[in-house]
Amino acid sequence: MAELIVYTLLLLAVLGHGWAAARWYKKIHENSQLSFTQKNKLKLRALVFPLGLWWAARAIRKN
Repeated sequence: MAELIVYTLLLLAVLGHGWAAARWYKKIHENSQLSFTQKNKLKLRALVFPLGLWWAARAIRKN
């Protein structure tokens, strides 16, 4: 039973990570102010660590 709970939590974490990465990927792709290399760097960052990208964007918006 404990394994089922652990696997469920891992699945939810992976699904959440995928959803957040896809959302950031779409926002970055639609931004016409960024250069090609900037888009690629941000897309890679969004795929690897989307929560960190969200945290950085949130800090920028507050300033």
